[in-house]
Amino acid sequence: SGQTLSREDIDRIRRARRAEIAESDMPAPKVQPFEFFCVRDTKDKEAQVVFVGHFDPDTDQIDMATWEDVQRLMQSAK
Repeated sequence: SGQTLSREDIDRIRRARRAEIAESDMPAPKVQPFEFFCVRDTKDKEAQVVFVGHFDPDTDQIDMATWEDVQRLMQSAK
């Protein structure tokens, strides 16, 4: 009863449907606050954490600190 579609037909149908959908038709995803870190890859050693941070989407604010400062604060809190 059904026809088998070729890969090209499937791709053409997908592209046509995506073109019909406007971005405004789709709800924007809710971004949650998150922590992050940036790592430097070095050839002679293992990767190093360079800095850490936190992003708050409600205020659109990014807080960052060098990993050295964070380690120093952690040592002084002990």
